[in-house]
Amino acid sequence: MKQIIYAGIESENLKLACEKMFRCIKEEDVKNIREFTQEVMTDAIVCSSEVFRKKRNIMKEISARDKVPVLVVINNVDEIEELSTFMENTLLDFVMSDASADELNLRIEKISATRNVNVSLGIMNMIQHEVNRMAKLSVAGELIASVSHMINNPITAINLQLDLIKMDKSVSKELITKIESIEGNVEKVISIVSTVRELKLGISDKNELVSINEETAKYVPLLHDYFMNHSINIIFKIDEKLPPVRIHHGLLKYIFLEIMLLLFHR
Repeated sequence: MKQIIYAGIESENLKLACEKMFRCIKEEDVKNIREFTQEVMTDAIVCSSEVFRKKRNIMKEISARDKVPVLVVINNVDEIEELSTFMENTLLDFVMSDASADELNLRIEKISATRNVNVSLGIMNMIQHEVNRMAKLSVAGELIASVSHMINNPITAINLQLDLIKMDKSVSKELITKIESIEGNVEKVISIVSTVRELKLGISDKNELVSINEETAKYVPLLHDYFMNHSINIIFKIDEKLPPVRIHHGLLKYIFLEIMLLLFHR
């Protein structure tokens, strides 16, 4: 269920629709909306045009920083042109105060889908950047192979969200053309990922005694920068009494990288 923050909505119909279809939080119940949206996943902010005018700078900041869509409830269509100048981005949309619950749901789904596409594309660009950077390191083969299957999640999200947007009858032909262009590029990414998966992981059938501590010490600094770039700090403590393990050559470092990347993407 999507989590919505709403403020200043006078329409009882829309209030009931929000509370029935979404997990709703009133803005007045949030001490600091800037901190809340940064710490808690928020799918959209639904507010009246009056609230949007008063707090447009806060809305703009939150939307840009946390990629939170803003849906403004308006009384007449003339307000759209005026309010659009306050926050010029794709994460702003409008719904009439006398709209039905279905229309409200459609608008929130549409703007959330746009947000998810943008976020997914950003993740793909981030992964591509990291893959290019890591390719220069000695563990490039293992890291690329372990990262490649993680790309499936954003790819699937992109395809689903694009389909959802195309289902909206109000979407223009120009936007449909752009969406189809994005879908073509997604197919290219899928092809690239399939090729990357065929890379060897550097794992052989040869068993050898490997020090867990030494292997961990090699790769924690490598991943430390990767995590820090996304505001995640790694704190680790190695038990000096850990005995060596007999394992296939190269397997331990692959397992370690795989676990760390799974934790990151969770």
